[in-house]
Amino acid sequence: MKARKKKSFLSEGLNEDKIKDIISFLIPFEIESKRLEAEKRPTLLLAVITYSKLKKHLQYKEDDTIMVRHLKTRLLRGLEEKLKPRLTLTHRVATFFGLLTNL
Repeated sequence: MKARKKKSFLSEGLNEDKIKDIISFLIPFEIESKRLEAEKRPTLLLAVITYSKLKKHLQYKEDDTIMVRHLKTRLLRGLEEKLKPRLTLTHRVATFFGLLTNL
């Protein structure tokens, strides 16, 4: 039995436009990661907000390329499987009070 070769969006090769699409797609992840790494302000309250922002970013847009849609699908699955279960009541309460106190 022949092993099927799994076709990937990367097998098409990366050109300058695809690289720009990937960089543009990843910018919100960089921004949110830096916000969560802040040392001089509380970040517990940002976990739920960051999750929501990234989940929204991972929704398909009309002008998404096939490659970007593939990335969004995989990262959304990871977000749902890895991050969502770790958001606790503590995170939600911190977010609520943080929004009330405008931190």
